[in-house]
Amino acid sequence: MSKKDFNRFVEQASKEKKSKNIDWEKRREEWIHNLDEFYNKINSFLTSFIEKGKISIEFKDIELNEEHIGTYETKSATILIGNHTIRLRPIGTTLIAAKGRVDMTGAYGKVKFVLVPESADKPQVKTMINTEDMSGKASEEKDNGNETSDWVWKIATSPPAIRYLPLDEESFMDAVMEVTNADSEDSDG
Repeated sequence: MSKKDFNRFVEQASKEKKSKNIDWEKRREEWIHNLDEFYNKINSFLTSFIEKGKISIEFKDIELNEEHIGTYETKSATILIGNHTIRLRPIGTTLIAAKGRVDMTGAYGKVKFVLVPESADKPQVKTMINTEDMSGKASEEKDNGNETSDWVWKIATSPPAIRYLPLDEESFMDAVMEVTNADSEDSDG
């Protein structure tokens, strides 16, 4: 790569930065709000088990650091079921194809929860080639393309053919069983 190529890259990157007027503080606040909604939803799925003392959930303050947003405080959760420990850890909001992600890990695996448009059934990444003679309106439409969508939490299946499954009580319980390997344990009926 020549200095001329590098200079062109720097110029283009500078223009892109100026054209994207993303309110990162607002994005962080929305993300924290979405995380709270996620934890409330999970808690509602497990309420009857918590009330009976069969499951407990512990929340812990953690720090995340994301490009553009910086370092901020949020929380992770640990679900305790007998000898099983399941952790829910937020990954962040500056992601490709999702507005946020939380990973659930157990001794036997990981399940990814993603915040995506309600209509999404798989990852969708839009690519746009921007030339200097394109109007500012075209760039604006790209940046705000999903702003009117309703964002919901879904479960992302494993690659390569990633699909989004609705997050409901049954799918969450299936995910817990997956990461604890409970679905392969013998039961007496």
